[in-house]
Amino acid sequence: MYTVSETLKSGWKQTYPAGKTYSVEINATSLNVINRDFGNQLIPSCCNCPVKAYFTYKQVASPARTIQFTDTSTGYVTDWSWSFGDGKTSVERNPLHTYSKAGSYTVKQYVQTIKCDGKTAWVSYTRTVTVK
Repeated sequence: MYTVSETLKSGWKQTYPAGKTYSVEINATSLNVINRDFGNQLIPSCCNCPVKAYFTYKQVASPARTIQFTDTSTGYVTDWSWSFGDGKTSVERNPLHTYSKAGSYTVKQYVQTIKCDGKTAWVSYTRTVTVK
């Protein structure tokens, strides 16, 4: 494991030799870090790993009109964002969402990955979900 002990500035970047998988631990101690879990994320050495967003869904029995969404994306995904087609959103990986009425909704899933240059990129998948 690599340990980096320094004050990180905006845009900070750490590069590791290719061909291995590294365990990197980042502990955020600033009050300016909001809603971000840095703990023990496994970063693959493959920066060209293709990412494909995809999800499945099923309606659960209770409460009524509730859908369980399951992320089945492939590749190295770091974050998720969902738009359920009814004005509601989520950043959970596998959200449970209750619709106010039955019908068809256009659901968009966005997954984030890290490109070879260290920058992030979002990939999306859209499908129609029928709520009974």
